[in-house]
Amino acid sequence: MAEIEWTPGIRYLQPSEAGINRFAFVIHPLNVKFIHNDPRFRWTRYLPNKLVETVAAYMPPMYISRITGGQSPTTGQKIEGYLQSAPPTAREMMRHGERFTYNRLNAAARMSERKGARIMGLGRIYQRRWRRRHHRRA
Repeated sequence: MAEIEWTPGIRYLQPSEAGINRFAFVIHPLNVKFIHNDPRFRWTRYLPNKLVETVAAYMPPMYISRITGGQSPTTGQKIEGYLQSAPPTAREMMRHGERFTYNRLNAAARMSERKGARIMGLGRIYQRRWRRRHHRRA
């Protein structure tokens, strides 16, 4: 028993997924019509738009779909990702402070991390808010 060498190791529960890098991309509804058109929320079109937009801003991020079949042309490494939605519309993000938007993004980042994503991309409005804040400091 004393001669057994114990070494740390990584065991994958699904060995076929061992070499896959995962990412996440976060989008948001541009306006309340995007919320109404989602099959899960079609019933919201019978409610006042302002109410739907305000309530949606406080909803947690949602999983939309899984993106598979990607492969790096340079290294040949497989990639797959997750498309998520952070529910505040552009108008709600601008109406609330930066901390509100960052809290929504942090929630999306935690969800992405739980799914195994190592990097997260942001849609256009999120990028604008980020650039606007960091250019002011320069």
